Amino acid sequence: MLSTFTKDFIKYRTMRSEEECCGFVLKNDTIKLDNCADDKTNDFKISQKDYLKHQENIKYIWHTHVKPNHTIGLSSLDVELSHSINIPIISYNHVHDYWDMFDPNNPNPYPWLSNMYTFYNVTDINFYTGWKFDWCRSDCFALIRSYFLGMYSIDIGNFPRAHIDISKFPYPEFVCEWDELKNNFYQLDNVKELKANDIVEFCLLGGKSPNHLGVMINEYEFLHLPGKGFLSTVAKLGNNYKSRLGVKNGNYTIYRHQNFK
Repeated sequence: MLSTFTKDFIKYRTMRSEEECCGFVLKNDTIKLDNCADDKTNDFKISQKDYLKHQENIKYIWHTHVKPNHTIGLSSLDVELSHSINIPIISYNHVHDYWDMFDPNNPNPYPWLSNMYTFYNVTDINFYTGWKFDWCRSDCFALIRSYFLGMYSIDIGNFPRAHIDISKFPYPEFVCEWDELKNNFYQLDNVKELKANDIVEFCLLGGKSPNHLGVMINEYEFLHLPGKGFLSTVAKLGNNYKSRLGVKNGNYTIYRHQNFK
């Protein structure tokens, strides 16, 4: 958590601003920087010069939300920014007096919330059930990424998706653009070889390419987050799901990490 000094600095140094404010929490200081975004009311941008100047000492990037129509917590673009530069990001919403934080190296997508995400240890499969759908932060891929990160300290990478309109998600045309091979996975030859920690990719809603994925927790069950309006759960890999497995290079879209050969 942030120190009282840091929270007060961010809250009270920006409380009268009609524009989003931003800065860094450094190892030994908290600083406010110029917002270089074109639309400062609804966005923030830190200059490359400021970033490079403080790069080695940044603990968090912080920014504020100042309008009633702004997201209460971090947006999907905020989360994607955090992923892209591998630095935790903080937001403070003046309208709702609400703090939020995301850390791409933490398997808990909401580390500052005292709820089901903190009830179980990250090495307990129960930690990963009951997650709500939150695009980029707690969607079907983010869940599996957190699973590998928490259970085995394995980072399976990420892929940009904040720009995608998910108002009708999931939909057949969506394609999961994650690169399995680049992230140390290899494709299996036979569905009968399935075991715990294998990733299974599905074509749902009539899609021709994989648009959903889960991870096996044993030979018969897999963990996944079905989509908007659903919670993450463990399901049986029965014929209904097997019939929806994708096909690539003549084999089902089933992948195993090199660590689990």
